[in-house]
Amino acid sequence: MNIENIYLVYFSPTNTTKKIVRTIGENIKCENLLDINLLKTPIKENIYIGENDLLIVGMPVFVGRIPTVCVDMLNHLKGDNSRAVVVNAYGNRDYDDALIELYDIVEKNGFKTIAAGAFIGQHSRFPEVAKNRPDKEDIKKIVCFAKSCEQNINLDREKIKLDIKGNRPYKAIKTITLNPTGDENCIECNACVRICPTKAIDLSNPRLTDDDKCISCMACVYACPYDSRGLHTENFEELSNKFYEKNKERKEPEIFL
Repeated sequence: MNIENIYLVYFSPTNTTKKIVRTIGENIKCENLLDINLLKTPIKENIYIGENDLLIVGMPVFVGRIPTVCVDMLNHLKGDNSRAVVVNAYGNRDYDDALIELYDIVEKNGFKTIAAGAFIGQHSRFPEVAKNRPDKEDIKKIVCFAKSCEQNINLDREKIKLDIKGNRPYKAIKTITLNPTGDENCIECNACVRICPTKAIDLSNPRLTDDDKCISCMACVYACPYDSRGLHTENFEELSNKFYEKNKERKEPEIFL
């Protein structure tokens, strides 16, 4: 069958998940790609995706789970036995229960998942880990995955049973305490305030961050044009070195078809 529309839905504070999702979508035959960036345009009402459409939804992994800020938005995606592809981007540590959590949300909302994948991207807080990934070899694997997705579109949906790695119940959600702040380079342009998905940065003092609201997605760091936002704690270098040593061995994408 021919897919009428491909919906590309993603939360991508550092643009890694976006790159992966768009690479998949652009390598499946369909003239109409509909881009939904949850960071910039949060979903507040139901979006209905038809039986002849394809949903490709990508989420980054935050301590083994998908971002909590995205769960309600994902539940606004409604299918009619519509085909879906679910994808995680993670920073070379582990994706734990994030992929199966995303799969469960999509299935619950009327979709039939035809393929799933966990792909590696440069770590958002410790960028020396998986630096410059996805690289050329990753992109080749993502394109190959897209072609497998395209083939699965024509399979009998009732016969597709994906055995996705993960646990139910999911691992407990952990609060990340290493949160970005601004430094003396801040000129209060408020780019960080505008991009923050949880309103954790106060317009009156954008150098500060509300730790209770911040999810350490790092969107503010990547959006700051003056290199002001960052992880400015005294022990950051020590933490970064420890994380790198523990997670420096290259991991490869895992796919489920």
